[in-house]
Amino acid sequence: MQKYIEIAIGVPSNRGKIIKEENLNKEILKARKNNDALYKSYYSFDEDILKHFEIYKTISSYKGKFYLDKIIIDIDKGRLSDENVWLACRAFIENLEDQWQLDREQIGIWYSGTGYHISIPNIFAFEPSYFLPDEVKATINKYFPEMADIKPLIRTGLIRIGFTVNKKNGLYKIPLTYEEFNSGHKNIIELSSKGEIRKLEVETLDNIPNFHHLVVRNNYHEIKEEKTDPTRIITCVQKIFNEGAVEGNRHVNLIRLVSVRRRNGNSLNEIMEIAKVWNSKNKDGLIEKELERQVKYIWEKGYTPSCDDDILKKYCDSKCIYYQNKNLVTNIDSSEDMEIAYIQEIRNPKRMIINLPSLFNSNKKFNIIGGEVVYIIGDTGLGKTALAQNIITRLKQYNVLYLNLEISDALFYRRLIQIDNNMTKEDVENYYKENNNTLSEGVKHIKTINQPIDLMTLRKIIAENNYNILFVDVLEKIKVKNLIGNDKIDAIGEELRSIANKYKIAVLGVHHISKASALDKEGNSKALTVHSGKYASSLEQSADQMLGLSGVRDSSLRFLQSLKARDENSLNMQLAFNVNTFKMDTIGD
Repeated sequence: MQKYIEIAIGVPSNRGKIIKEENLNKEILKARKNNDALYKSYYSFDEDILKHFEIYKTISSYKGKFYLDKIIIDIDKGRLSDENVWLACRAFIENLEDQWQLDREQIGIWYSGTGYHISIPNIFAFEPSYFLPDEVKATINKYFPEMADIKPLIRTGLIRIGFTVNKKNGLYKIPLTYEEFNSGHKNIIELSSKGEIRKLEVETLDNIPNFHHLVVRNNYHEIKEEKTDPTRIITCVQKIFNEGAVEGNRHVNLIRLVSVRRRNGNSLNEIMEIAKVWNSKNKDGLIEKELERQVKYIWEKGYTPSCDDDILKKYCDSKCIYYQNKNLVTNIDSSEDMEIAYIQEIRNPKRMIINLPSLFNSNKKFNIIGGEVVYIIGDTGLGKTALAQNIITRLKQYNVLYLNLEISDALFYRRLIQIDNNMTKEDVENYYKENNNTLSEGVKHIKTINQPIDLMTLRKIIAENNYNILFVDVLEKIKVKNLIGNDKIDAIGEELRSIANKYKIAVLGVHHISKASALDKEGNSKALTVHSGKYASSLEQSADQMLGLSGVRDSSLRFLQSLKARDENSLNMQLAFNVNTFKMDTIGD
């Protein structure tokens, strides 16, 4: 099929020219010859755009299909320095590789003349439609909220074309190899100033991950879509919906479909539309008037089936988030039940209470109690992992499980030994050149897992072992199939909360802060708040306590403060961080 695009020559307002996509290179050469900037529409179109432009001369009123082959993320410089926007882009590319399963060869890096354009395959498998720009904008805004400039994503959006000039500063949009990008912003700007046309290897389109299930859909599409691969959220009801109105179990399945949807907050009108789609999947469906009558009746009855329901059991799936606990419907405790549980907890001789400041030789009081979830957030390079290791090495009376998901096994162990014995890197290396396993005795209470692990396996390990403390470093590295961003952190937070409550262990986690929370518009460091963590709304809601670690990378001074404490006084500690021994101790107390 022939594709068409809209271009704008010189300035974005000088738009309205429709060309065949295959003729874009000719327009680039013309623009370079005339030293003109050149822009193109973010989306492409079929031949219906030609008929539309004969009358309207603008994309804004176009009612046909929009197409998208590649996703381009515009990392806008704004008020950031050249170095900071480069650092932000580098972190974003690492996130694409780590969280979004993209190979390096699948990521195209372009310097736009001010910021960066990152080109990736259509990992969301966006489908051509009139609603496509709405879905692209909503999806990119949800999963890349801190990075993407969403202005190009609207239906009339434009984006600068490669090898053409930015008239404001005389720099060109150019492609970069990984080596060129990693050489730093100064070299990139020098390359951009030359503006040479050159060919780089085309990004490979093999083994593209598919996140189609994460598309933020237009409401119409959300209802009409027929999913064959249920997600992990109440999987049984999704299976009932996909099966449709099969004769013999139509009525009992409709009761479950309506009841669970009602319990999850869908309105009657929304459920009615869902039920009609379910009913239409089979020729044995109910007459529409009868369907409407039954849906209204079930809605009014307010029936709430649980995981033990005989019908839902038939559709049970181990990947459902409720599978482990069978808690689709929550048990309700009386005041007497709560009283008994409380007395048992406070009288338990093994009840764990850790006064965190005392670990650092401080007289302040800030308790972490078994059953609580505590997150530590802070900017990259300030020593969040070092703080975590300082905590666990000093808790020798407890059994600790540490998920070390960011640094190598050898580095993790060496730093434990440095902290525990106040040794430098050279001290440890020289010691082990002459001695065998003797220093490990001081950290024998610490067990580690050094590879990504999923939530179900983690719960199984906790259930089968007598750990008092679980430390996760970092949260995002836990594997959650088919979920990312806020949804992933929601699932992790929910499961860690459940583990802490059920097994009465202290769960601590290290988490990164968002780009927007690290620097202000001028590139200066910002003060940490409870909202500073990546996907903050999910994080702060699942935590009993949140601690913020701040400071200056080139300084030994660190500040540890409580950003949220449900049942404790506030905490403000100054710590001296010895980068030679990785040991932290309080100062000014």
